[in-house]
Amino acid sequence: TAQLQQTSVDSHFQPVLPGMKPQPYSDKLMKEAAIEWLIRTNQPISAFENPAFKRMTDIAARATHGIKLLSQKQTRAEIIGMFQEQMLCLRDRLNVALYHTILCVFSSDHPSIRDQR
Repeated sequence: TAQLQQTSVDSHFQPVLPGMKPQPYSDKLMKEAAIEWLIRTNQPISAFENPAFKRMTDIAARATHGIKLLSQKQTRAEIIGMFQEQMLCLRDRLNVALYHTILCVFSSDHPSIRDQR
């Protein structure tokens, strides 16, 4: 019979260099980091209560391999893209509203048209 050999998994893991190992989570460490962020970025204390901040931290808490933040250039591009998308949606909504207004105004059933006859 053929002998089964166990393969090595060493090639699948990266060695952790001294000083690079992240500190394990603790409420104390999270509190310190959050307050440091608040101070360094000149945020109001109420920033911790902002639903968007809570959503962001909830998402990050579920990360299993850390999180990746965008660079300034990437963030700028994302914001511009989101803005452009919102403008397209607004244009579409306004065009629909304008179209309905025009239909109402020029409809023969509209009171202002009937009064002119």
